[in-house]
Amino acid sequence: PPHGPSDNPNEYEASSCSLVPTTDGSAYLMNARYVNYRIDERGAYHMRSADGHVKTKNALVPLNSQFQPTESPRFLEEDYQRHPSNIEGLEDMRLFYYDDKLHFIASSKDISSLGKVVMTMGKYDAKQARAYNVHVLEPPTPSDCQKNWIPVPNKYLDHIPAAKERINVIYGWCPLQIGSVIPEEADIHGGKLHIHTVQNTPTS
Repeated sequence: PPHGPSDNPNEYEASSCSLVPTTDGSAYLMNARYVNYRIDERGAYHMRSADGHVKTKNALVPLNSQFQPTESPRFLEEDYQRHPSNIEGLEDMRLFYYDDKLHFIASSKDISSLGKVVMTMGKYDAKQARAYNVHVLEPPTPSDCQKNWIPVPNKYLDHIPAAKERINVIYGWCPLQIGSVIPEEADIHGGKLHIHTVQNTPTS
């Protein structure tokens, strides 16, 4: 795993990842999540840090057209103000393009002083391995935990006027709920997700 001079190289291991093509379509960019814990067969968490915190780091991994790494993973510089928390980092980061620029959406607890897991959105600089302009997104209804919003490419929502010129995400699956964020608000202070599409889905 990638590591810095102050990191224990055995503390983190690769977990989930997110993959997008490069803008010219010739290769891929992958964000790999590295975590400091393992989950056993009973679902119990085993931490590798002395403080017992759940910690996430993200690494950029460029891939060629055959999905093979072309260079070693690089930990991201994650540019946001952190608050004391037992859960640290940007979790379950998902990459997506909007207006031909690379963005991400991720959950985080230490970005907020409220002690809740919230959703964040920001920009992803693949050249500098940097996540920046990170802001909290307000959900449609308040809750103590927000996770796993899924970006939807706008080309699949052309028939929905409320989705045009917006960043769109799947908010819920049962029923299926799709909402949008105004890009200018997301860039400045985060903005609120407004649900524009609801479809009933099977319960099983």
